[in-house]
Amino acid sequence: MCHSGVERNCPGVEVVMVVRTLCRIVVVLCVVATPLVAAEPIGFWSFQPLRFTVPRGGESGWPSNSIDQFILRRMELANLRPSARADDEKLLRRVCFDLLGLPPTSGQRELFLSDRRPDAWSRLVERLLADPHMGERWGRHWLDV
Repeated sequence: MCHSGVERNCPGVEVVMVVRTLCRIVVVLCVVATPLVAAEPIGFWSFQPLRFTVPRGGESGWPSNSIDQFILRRMELANLRPSARADDEKLLRRVCFDLLGLPPTSGQRELFLSDRRPDAWSRLVERLLADPHMGERWGRHWLDV
């Protein structure tokens, strides 16, 4: 708030007045601002840490992560059971329609079904995400906005 060149530009009496005014401003700001800052955090819900417990139980093998546990819990409350795991051909068809909006080509089908590596699914999804048709499909959604 103080400028080093004040002394050169102002006569002596004006310098004292400027300094006094600045001191008054600082005191007022300190007095006014102090009550605005709470010593203790306010109990707004948005300031509270997230607390949740992951539901336990369920069928062996299906809930593979905590999100699945929550979904399974809600399904159990509605007296629903998870569907059986889809075979590779159905999974391929679903992911192609979801990402590309098109059925899988015969080449995609052959490549995925013959791939026996443990990361075959991840590799398929990465290929589909890199496919230009994926951008075209999702670009249509954004063009509608």
